[in-house]
Amino acid sequence: MKVQLDPNQINLRMLFSVKDILLSRGFEMISENSNESTLVSGINLDDERYYNLIELQFKIFHSTLLRKELLKFIEHKVQPSSKLVKELINSTYFKSERHLFSNTFEWFIGELMVRKFKAFSYSFGATIDEILRNSDDGNSGDYDTLVVQRNTNLVYFECKTGKFDRRAIIKSIERSISLHTEFLVFFIMDNINESQLSDCLIKADYPNYNTPKLLKLNIKSSDVFIYKWHNCYFVSADDFIEEQLSTVLRINQARKIIKFYDSDIDNDLYSKIGYHVEEI
Repeated sequence: MKVQLDPNQINLRMLFSVKDILLSRGFEMISENSNESTLVSGINLDDERYYNLIELQFKIFHSTLLRKELLKFIEHKVQPSSKLVKELINSTYFKSERHLFSNTFEWFIGELMVRKFKAFSYSFGATIDEILRNSDDGNSGDYDTLVVQRNTNLVYFECKTGKFDRRAIIKSIERSISLHTEFLVFFIMDNINESQLSDCLIKADYPNYNTPKLLKLNIKSSDVFIYKWHNCYFVSADDFIEEQLSTVLRINQARKIIKFYDSDIDNDLYSKIGYHVEEI
């Protein structure tokens, strides 16, 4: 049966595309990946099998166990036990290539943000023109996943499906700053090694800011943790992705409004921006 896509969501993706949002801010996207850059490619968009395979791909990447099973097949040809993974790899349109697995994870994060957290749109594997690193003016215009939130601000996701180090983290942060994204989410493929992450950051300078502290955060009613280093959030792709992203979004919102708990607009400013105020 053909999967029916929500036409309203399709219209929103077109209206609030990453490319157009960037243009409205003076940035130009040179290129971006398409579904042809994922593990499923070479199928006509009008073919109902296309939508079924895309949904199958999403389900597999949404499950940590299935995603790892798929990666073991791609990297080591270990035959899967899952019916869903078998169905995908036995498809004529499945391409067993490691770099396509990484691309597909970037695609999955964008899809998840749109489907679960109601973002307007996303782009993955995007290249932006004339983006320079803050530290050495080197070219730095490659972005794994960019997402347009409901407030039309951009969020940048760096998806490390391999190893990471201090240099990779700082480069990602510099890319985020250069594109003026609201914040950065740094995905680490396995469970986060707290000591390793701390060691990566302990001597690192945050571009344009004093070196911040590494914080471990969770919602009080949840045991799912995330890590925050100023405007950069570290999450694990190993499990509980939705819960971690929900925590990131809530923490980021709290950071934006916290100043209104500390102080109010003074009377003079109320007047200047068009309001009459009277103290009682």
